Formats: sequence, C-alpha cells, structure tokens
Amino acid sequence: MRCAAVAARRVGRLATAACAMVVLAGAPARAQKGADALLDRLVGKWLVSGTIRGKPTAYRAEGKRVLGGKFVRLTLREASDPPRYDAIVMLGLEAKTSRWVAHWMDDFGPTPGATLGWGPAGPAPLVILFEYPDGPMRDTFTFPAGGGWTLLVEQRDAKGAWSTFATYTARRKPR
Repeated sequence: MRCAAVAARRVGRLATAACAMVVLAGAPARAQKGADALLDRLVGKWLVSGTIRGKPTAYRAEGKRVLGGKFVRLTLREASDPPRYDAIVMLGLEAKTSRWVAHWMDDFGPTPGATLGWGPAGPAPLVILFEYPDGPMRDTFTFPAGGGWTLLVEQRDAKGAWSTFATYTARRKPR
C-alpha cells in the first residue's frame, strides 16, 4: 500500500511538472504576440515634437518592420534643414528571455561605450535601460488611448537620481 501511495505522488509530481512545461513553453509565443502588437504601434510615419534638456525640438520619424518582421526600425530625423540629428533605433523582443532589446544608433557615430538596451517584456509601457559608461539612460515608450506614442528619456546621476533628458510626443503624419 505504501509503495502505491509513493508511486501515485510521483506520478502526480510528473503530471504537474509536465503541465508546467507545457504552460511555460507557450510563454515565449504569448510574449512574442504581445510584443508584436506593441511594436506595431510604432509602425508608420510620424511627426514628433518635444524637448531635449528643456529646449524645443521637432522630428520626422518612421517606424517600419524589418529583418523578417522581428524588429521595428524607428528612424528619427530632426525637422530642420539640414537636420542636426539623425538616429536609427532597432527594437525587438529577444524570445528566449522575453526581454526587449534595443540598439540606438545616431550621427554621433560609434563609440566605445555603445551598448544594447534591455527591458522586461510585458504590456505597455515599453521600458529600455541603456547602461552607458557615463551613466544609465532609460527610455519609456507609452501608447495613449487616442493613438500615437510618447517617449520619455531619463538619465541617472552619480547619486542614483533620475532626471528628464528629453520628452517626445508622436502623432501620425497626415497623408
């Protein structure tokens, strides 16, 4: 009788473990589906206004699915002629760890401190942390119910306090 009880517990544990593995195996697919929906909100042509260190700025932006749809390439070009700033931001979901990955490249050029940004996948907001040698920066994309998106860029000082570096609001470019 004792052997039968032990065997039943083992079978129960195996069944529980098997169920957990099935549920966890579906987690990356669910995370990818949610990420796709969130990234799709960046796709399109945008007029972007905001401030950098308190000074007004304006950009033209375009979000486009690239590399087999695994990334959104967000291009930002200052609206002045000639533009004083150009950037390409590549955003995607690293499926194995369900983390956002981002690479921010701009016309300041490659630097020894260039780094990938990472953030936990999940529902909005989309938050990416870049650990630069001269201090971390945090990018937070939000998606208001009325459409468009916002971006808050913060930097952390040596004491650990976060402050606003830039704020942007994007609205669809009229056709």
